[in-house]
Amino acid sequence: MSAPAVRHAAFAELAAAGPVQRVTLFTGVPVWLITGYAEAREALTHPDVIKGKGGDGPHRGSVPADLAAAMDQHLLGADPPDHTRLRRLVSAAFTRRRIEELEPEIRLIVDGLLVL
Repeated sequence: MSAPAVRHAAFAELAAAGPVQRVTLFTGVPVWLITGYAEAREALTHPDVIKGKGGDGPHRGSVPADLAAAMDQHLLGADPPDHTRLRRLVSAAFTRRRIEELEPEIRLIVDGLLVL
């Protein structure tokens, strides 16, 4: 079976098992895996769910300190109020119109990656 086929089979198995599951990472650390759209939105917007810093994550023993520090400094890894501040700065670049303008190039990139 090809690598993409293996990935698709694994994703299908995860989806069939339910939208929220407890899994164990390759490092042996148990984590929650959320595959359902509604469940992911709920988790991402719930005030009690916070993001750990890169050095606190499940791969903390396998990520060099300088890389862990760099992983902490981006929009997706930030909690409010930093996330809110950063999102305000970049939101103009991600309007519906701008994304539609980028769609042809994005499709080319994705098509090239899917061939791999």
